[in-house]
Amino acid sequence: MQIPRSAFSKAALGVFLLVASACGSAAFAEDAAQSLWPTRQWQSSTPEEQGMDSAALANLVAYGTARSFDSLLIARHGKIVLDAYYAPYTADIPHVINSCTRR
Repeated sequence: MQIPRSAFSKAALGVFLLVASACGSAAFAEDAAQSLWPTRQWQSSTPEEQGMDSAALANLVAYGTARSFDSLLIARHGKIVLDAYYAPYTADIPHVINSCTRR
């Protein structure tokens, strides 16, 4: 039995997000004492500082290009590690959020 490509893509993305969310719990414990938000502006960080892999996130950005995403934002431990927009969308154009989760 052959698995449909869309089902495989969804499963692969799900596994990636599960692994990414499981990584870096020690870094979170160190930052837990600090108040990250709410503030006037979100703090940002490198993916590696938050226990994430930049190369894996670059693959996710490419996935968004292939799937016609409007934008992609990933926050880890209260800090933005990825903020990408796909033309013609920009940060100042409001649009519908299709998925938003938190742990």
